[in-house]
Amino acid sequence: MGIRKCINTISNVVAYNFPVGESVETDMIRVFDTSVGSDNAGDYIIMHYCNLILDEVFGTDIKRQYVPTHVRPAVSEFIKRAPLSIFCGTNILYSNMQEHSMWKMPFGAGKTISNVVGLGLGWEYYEDRELSGYTRKIFDEIFSNDLVHSVRDKYTYEKLKAFGYNNVLFTACPTMWRLDEKHCGSIPTGKGKSVVTTITDYNKDPDSDRAMLDILKKNYEKVYVWIQGEKDRGYLESICDVSSLELIDSTYEAYTKVLESESNLDFVGTRLHAGIHALNLGHRTIIVAIDNRAKEMGKDTNLPIISREDVSDKLEGMINSEVKTEILLPTENIKRWKDQFKGDERK
Repeated sequence: MGIRKCINTISNVVAYNFPVGESVETDMIRVFDTSVGSDNAGDYIIMHYCNLILDEVFGTDIKRQYVPTHVRPAVSEFIKRAPLSIFCGTNILYSNMQEHSMWKMPFGAGKTISNVVGLGLGWEYYEDRELSGYTRKIFDEIFSNDLVHSVRDKYTYEKLKAFGYNNVLFTACPTMWRLDEKHCGSIPTGKGKSVVTTITDYNKDPDSDRAMLDILKKNYEKVYVWIQGEKDRGYLESICDVSSLELIDSTYEAYTKVLESESNLDFVGTRLHAGIHALNLGHRTIIVAIDNRAKEMGKDTNLPIISREDVSDKLEGMINSEVKTEILLPTENIKRWKDQFKGDERK
């Protein structure tokens, strides 16, 4: 085991078992918020739609304690145990969470966190390993055994079922729950005049990404690039001349403003939730699938995707063809996840 893995393993195990108080605050819902401390504005997209769902399910009068998932929160945030926690849409699940985990577990997690319900969780990446004892302990002791968890793709659903966890539903990603037939029918099928795109600094393919940008510049009058991650701009500048591109600041608000103000605008890019946000705001969208998330969600929901490997040969043809948005949502599963909280005294 390398030094970094060793340090991560020790810190996660120590955090889980750290001694803290165990009193309960009964009139609160704890929300694990993937956007706090994140340098990826896509996490703000996820939380925007998760908060809309929480408003619908629990109302707006109940106190919510938002705590980070990607940075380790202070011990003071977990002095009291919450009767219910919602873990919002991120791919934190992994077979060996003491060795590697996107979730920076708070100190005292084993004492103050329980009855956690997943809302659109996913598996971090493709793997074929058994659950470690530590990971199973987290799943058994922290995540609710009585309430039903929402996962965003069938791959995650099948993984959890195979490990013996049956209180799970495939619901698609919470960012997609508003993409019903009526909404999808209002999205244009023909090519727009302008396009907004994204690249991904942590999953680079310079040849493919350069080809995508060249195709977009050839086929659209104006090309916007949303700098979703803080290192995306450096990567963008390393693969092309940015002088002909319109760069959008790396905030949720800046991206949303462009989507709301430009009506004849397509989305074509590598960032999954940037594409889904564009769909929510009525824009024709083609997501370039670069990892398991987009591939699995595309397969499960008919999300409009193209594999990165096909960009050079097929993207231009797809752009200039009719693209119908026909999202297939598991509406009964979504309803079941929401309805399990009906009558809850916290509502």
